[in-house]
Amino acid sequence: MDVTNMNLDTIEERLRTDYELPGDFVFWKWRCFPETGRTIYVEFTGGRCPLVKRGRRAGKPNYLRASDRRVFNVPVQEADQWEREYEEATGSCRHCRGSGQRLSRIDLVKHATEYRECYDCRGSGQSQKRRKEMRGDE
Repeated sequence: MDVTNMNLDTIEERLRTDYELPGDFVFWKWRCFPETGRTIYVEFTGGRCPLVKRGRRAGKPNYLRASDRRVFNVPVQEADQWEREYEEATGSCRHCRGSGQRLSRIDLVKHATEYRECYDCRGSGQSQKRRKEMRGDE
């Protein structure tokens, strides 16, 4: 599995379920290991973050004051299996989670996020298997 194809939302959702994480638990860091070459696992870091009370970041998570910090190491093969299970259970594309859109880039200067059509489902939001069933290919 190519790490750039990983849907972090699916993996985070699975970690929340499997480890019974509280609703205010926030993931804020993702790192691939090894950092060069083929990725073997992805490290997810998160915790329970109080909200910033003043200033321009008021109402946003304060990661520096996080409690209950936890690190989860997810092997790429396991993440791939979780995504396949999600696709099988929902019938939605595992790469875009049914939206038909994939993240293209984030511009930190302009505070803008750009999306493009999901290349896996061609913007339909449906899994390949579901599309084949609808066309009668199976």
